[in-house]
Amino acid sequence: MLIDDEDFSLGIPTLEQMLKQQAVLLDNECHQLMSELGHARCSIAQLVLMNDELSAECAKLKAAFKERCWQLPGQAHLRLDDAFCG
Repeated sequence: MLIDDEDFSLGIPTLEQMLKQQAVLLDNECHQLMSELGHARCSIAQLVLMNDELSAECAKLKAAFKERCWQLPGQAHLRLDDAFCG
């Protein structure tokens, strides 16, 4: 981004010129932040989807593990079940 310093070529800028320049800088910064916010929202949405998928997979694995624990001979399933599934 180039800074418009055309009004400052003659020395000290007036208050109006400084405020105008500050408004331009803030406007550019606002547009840049809005763009970054859009990218961040997309990243968050992707992370939420990944978390949902992994949570579902984790629940399936826990259920499968619990089922396997019950298939063990004796009371080994009680020890494993308490240790893992609480």
